[in-house]
Amino acid sequence: MYYLIILIQFLLTFFFLKAFIKFGHKINNYGESNTHVIRNENVPTGGGIIVFFIYLISFFFYFLFYKEKILELLPNKYYILIFSIIVLFIISAYDDFSAIHPIYKLILQIILVYISTVTLDLNNTKLPLKLLLLIIVVFWVYIINIVNFIDGSDGFLTSYSLFFFTSILTENFIKSNSTSLSTFFALLLIPILVIFLYFNKPTAKIFIGDSGSIFLGFLIGYISLNKILAYDWKLSIILLMYPLLDCTITLIIKIKNGYYPWARLFDYFFLGPIKKNNNHSLVFKTIIFYLVLNFIIFVGQLFFINSIIFILLSFLLTVSTLLYFKKNS
Repeated sequence: MYYLIILIQFLLTFFFLKAFIKFGHKINNYGESNTHVIRNENVPTGGGIIVFFIYLISFFFYFLFYKEKILELLPNKYYILIFSIIVLFIISAYDDFSAIHPIYKLILQIILVYISTVTLDLNNTKLPLKLLLLIIVVFWVYIINIVNFIDGSDGFLTSYSLFFFTSILTENFIKSNSTSLSTFFALLLIPILVIFLYFNKPTAKIFIGDSGSIFLGFLIGYISLNKILAYDWKLSIILLMYPLLDCTITLIIKIKNGYYPWARLFDYFFLGPIKKNNNHSLVFKTIIFYLVLNFIIFVGQLFFINSIIFILLSFLLTVSTLLYFKKNS
């Protein structure tokens, strides 16, 4: 039955995306204009609506055939987590069609993340509860937004998300932890993202939009926090290394220059080659090469869990990639 569900995911994602692309052109849903990107034709956005829709269908099929196992995986007060995901998706999908002020979105994210902290296991930390909650909320909201920020180049966010969830699946397989919630999330999303990448790689036929990037960022933040709380912080740092470095450095420079953090300056490192000569292909190939190498580093960290060398390797790899983008800007 598992393989049948995957086949259904592939087919539904493919045909619904094709239909959604046509619909996007029909209603001229091209999102906010990007003056730094020159294209021969407009590209519809909001593809995350299809990703989320197939995600829900997939969840339904798994729940239908593996109900008892899934109920065992779900965290304490899981309905709050589901509620938060759905509300975030609805607001983000609306934002894809009619822009919402960043401050309002940020406030909503903080509220939903805060109420979702009840689904995390906070018993193994020695920090005061209020301080711990503050750190978690700031970290989780930050991850949501930096994942959203890397949705600016053909295939980047999709390939990065595939890297993240494939790494999680690999880790759980190596650790014989195939019955974890993170494994379930990975199994739900990987087949969908594979098909989405087919339409999103250069030259992109559709963008995932906030409806997809915010949703994926929420799950990536949730899984990362669970790993950190379980003292797997080294693995989480490797997985998050690129968005953390690129977005954090760029945000510091942006704020230093007097801009709001959410100002759309298209100034992230990976956007440099695109601003210069619209070279989405160069960025995509570089990111794929980077993700493959970082995946190898991640696997190395799995086997040498007490070593810091693999975090340093991931850091050096990421810095080298940022400098390469800078050189080609």
